[in-house]
Amino acid sequence: MKRLILLIITCYGLLSGYANTDTASDSLLQMLQTLPHDTTRLSTLNAIIKIEQNNYKCIQYSDTLMLEALKLKNDKYASLAAYYHLLYYYNRCEQDSVAKWIVKMEPLVQKSGLWDYFFDARRFQIDLYTFTEQYELAISEANKMKQKALDIDNNRGMVAAYQCLSHKYFVSLL
Repeated sequence: MKRLILLIITCYGLLSGYANTDTASDSLLQMLQTLPHDTTRLSTLNAIIKIEQNNYKCIQYSDTLMLEALKLKNDKYASLAAYYHLLYYYNRCEQDSVAKWIVKMEPLVQKSGLWDYFFDARRFQIDLYTFTEQYELAISEANKMKQKALDIDNNRGMVAAYQCLSHKYFVSLL
């Protein structure tokens, strides 16, 4: 009996959590329809994407964010849109899609200066190389990332490179 009550309470807690994200997302979507095409709209799309990260709507909203950011010549939000694509595909272990979005993201990051996001994205890509046992490629790419981080003096990039290298060595020991 106690297990049944605990199960019901757990299910209620999980379902109410989903309802809150749907409500927040719906409210932002309604607000989005009335916003002008400026950075406020980009910021709202960014907030919606953060709520919808774990489902396919994330891709749809990221596409919209990318198009609108490029139209407004806002490299920051265009970089973030590429990052959200990468994150979505990384969570589904789709290595080809991650590689495609890294290529799209890099020129945007060079303009916007969002290097921390770029190095996180590169870490995603290198982690996928490690997961698929492409160890030499993982080491090579981690070293390239470390050199790039040194060149632009980015601490987060250095940390990400060393994380990738240590992850590769740990996994190869198993």
